Amino acid sequence: MRLNKNIGKIIFIALAFFISPGSFSPVFAAEPSPAFTDPTTGMQFVFIPGGTFLMGDPTGKDPFAVPAHEVTVKPFYLGKYEVTFAEYDKFARETKRDLPDDMGWGR
Repeated sequence: MRLNKNIGKIIFIALAFFISPGSFSPVFAAEPSPAFTDPTTGMQFVFIPGGTFLMGDPTGKDPFAVPAHEVTVKPFYLGKYEVTFAEYDKFARETKRDLPDDMGWGR
């Protein structure tokens, strides 16, 4: 089974935010800016305020989605656009990371 090509873009976004929090560290003020442009990459980000929601199936009918439980997501910035290969390459060079294998999909 071949994965959708967009999954690679999602992984790159996740890598940029979760593997290297030091490379992206806007300061949260009382009223965060609705947008942020990273001075190194020029990438644009939008502020997601976070919040709490019920995750799962509260009816219990879906055995893979029980028990339903409350999840809280902290506020964060999310890339406004997909991460390009050039942007990710720059991120990898700046953080001294190896480039991932493209698994034959091409760049």
